[in-house]
Amino acid sequence: MNRRLLIPWLFLCLPILILAQKKKAKNPNSRFDLEYAKVDGISLKLDLLMPAKKTDRKPELVVFFHGGSWRSGSKKTCHVGWLNHHGYAVASVDYRLSGQAKFPA
Repeated sequence: MNRRLLIPWLFLCLPILILAQKKKAKNPNSRFDLEYAKVDGISLKLDLLMPAKKTDRKPELVVFFHGGSWRSGSKKTCHVGWLNHHGYAVASVDYRLSGQAKFPA
């Protein structure tokens, strides 16, 4: 992507990401910082983003692992939270980064 187009594109997308984060925080059905494992004293957590609308049926689950080449990133940068509006549950998972767990851990 051309550098001249990247900066305006980021400024256009930033408000959308902020609104998505606010919507995620207001959903009373979602659960945050749920510990799913503890490895070498490090607590591994996930955010479970549930659809706002309750139904009789259990929602299908999408598991999201953030990018960052195992060196950086966080479960907080969930790019598929919008799936909640379509009835899916999303588990955004944190994992040990390469600074915490050396290969082949």
